[in-house]
Amino acid sequence: APNSSSRLSSGTAHSLSSSYVFSGVYNGEASRKYLYSNAAPLTNNAAETTLPRYEVPLTIGILNEAYESSFQGDMAEIIIYRAALNEAQRLIIENILAKKYSINIGANYLLGSFTAPYTNDFIGVGTTNGLNKQIVNTGKGGGIYISEINNSFDETNEFIYAAHNNVASDEYSTTDLPIGVINRASRSWRIEKSQNGIAGAGTTDVSLSFNLNEMGLEPDDSKTHVLLYRSAPSGPFTLVTGVSSNIVNGIVTFNLNNAQFQNGYYTFGKIYQSVKTWYSYKDGSWESPLSWSLNATAYLNPSGLTPSTSLSSEYDNVVVQNGHTITVSGDGHSNFSLAVEAGAVLNFQLSQGHSFGMVSGKGKIILYSEVWPTGDFSLFTAPSGGTISYQGSTGFALSVPRTVNNLEISAASGQRIVLDSDYFLNGNLTIKSGILQFNNESGAAVSLWVSNDLNVSTGASIITSTLNVRNRLFVRGNLSNNGTMRFTNRTAPIYGSDATDGITDVYFDHPSRNQTIALFGVSDFYKIIVNKGSDDTYEAFFYAGEPGFFRLLGRSNQEGGGTPPNRSILAAFSLQAGTA
Repeated sequence: APNSSSRLSSGTAHSLSSSYVFSGVYNGEASRKYLYSNAAPLTNNAAETTLPRYEVPLTIGILNEAYESSFQGDMAEIIIYRAALNEAQRLIIENILAKKYSINIGANYLLGSFTAPYTNDFIGVGTTNGLNKQIVNTGKGGGIYISEINNSFDETNEFIYAAHNNVASDEYSTTDLPIGVINRASRSWRIEKSQNGIAGAGTTDVSLSFNLNEMGLEPDDSKTHVLLYRSAPSGPFTLVTGVSSNIVNGIVTFNLNNAQFQNGYYTFGKIYQSVKTWYSYKDGSWESPLSWSLNATAYLNPSGLTPSTSLSSEYDNVVVQNGHTITVSGDGHSNFSLAVEAGAVLNFQLSQGHSFGMVSGKGKIILYSEVWPTGDFSLFTAPSGGTISYQGSTGFALSVPRTVNNLEISAASGQRIVLDSDYFLNGNLTIKSGILQFNNESGAAVSLWVSNDLNVSTGASIITSTLNVRNRLFVRGNLSNNGTMRFTNRTAPIYGSDATDGITDVYFDHPSRNQTIALFGVSDFYKIIVNKGSDDTYEAFFYAGEPGFFRLLGRSNQEGGGTPPNRSILAAFSLQAGTA
């Protein structure tokens, strides 16, 4: 018979008139055994490394058939697992059992909002500390599978539970549908997230999958699956926008970010796969149906929808046409593709959370922060692409390295757009208003490559921070300054020492074309490097409208050497190759 060292036991008294959820965990790797009552620890003792083998009958409620004392009470359910459960897994099971048998346990993260009929086939996932996790359920949810995505189980006592209404799983319903949805699964689930017992708390991204085979439903590739939601157990469902479906081997999956994932009742429906192309019809708001047409040359919008309210929005294409300005106010718009044609403007203002599969065109996209929509911008930022314009009434930092075609700075007067990371421009840089500042007052040196022209308008500026680093500006086209450019914070030349209060070296280095540097405003350089090709063929022509518009203030008492294009000239003006 088993000896006492094999037992999970506790001397804690329990009432004969109360109900309990008991859990015992044996962990051979840790050589520990644990006993819990209503999720509270009772014992934590040393255990054998391996479980002893006893060839005796399994008895429940008594130690063995000859034992004189038996369990005094009822046992509703016994579950034995083949592996030791971690803390999160144990709490999930304890909470499900407590809910099932109406037992109040202290660590109750399965909240009381699960009421009949949404009490069938409970499942749960979660974490107690961001490390001990159950990140995906393995079935028994009546057809639904829930999993954490983006490693978002990273807080204490963060859990998600689900249970269904016990309606037949192999049927579709045509009741309580949003406009445009053909039918929906008859079965629905209540799904609830919580943190530390607070419903709706936590920041959890989640994947909801529905196994059509398990539910007895035939996959239908001719339709698009959509996720449906309602906040109450009954009533009409609404479409969860900005969420696309993926179906593989009869399993339909929807990925939701934390903002999209709300506590409530979910199922899935189907719509006809009719992909639309939305054309801007006139200047206006993205959110207004009057701004959009299904015809490129005439107004056609019989349903009064927008690219975001269209039921097939995740699969729709959007075209902002030449001559139109579309302004975005709301967050979270999502479409399959976005084209901003030459002469068109799409102004995102301060809105965020947008997602577009492919972004293309030669037009202008306006942003009031450094946050871009997600998507593939490779066509828009290619040498034949469009323009990114940073605007707004307040300045901000550019902390993410990017490749852009044309970049425009049109901030409010006196406001600074701070280049805090490397930028590579395939086209032009235009400072129309506000200030472009090299580097913040902390961090590392940054580089800016301009493959074509640089233009600074009247009243606009380029300046350098006072951080003791050496930034770089490469210009491969012409430079025209009608505003202010200060690539050093010196106010007079100091030829015998290096500056320690911020430097931006300027390179004119196109290897096969002449460049013109026209200065019609204050232009303070620290060091200029001209490196054009391998001989003196190509020119860099400097012109200043007034003598005071051009100043060169860097160190000039060092020698160099070498031959073009590898000459090492350490003076403030370094002609390495070409003609100046």
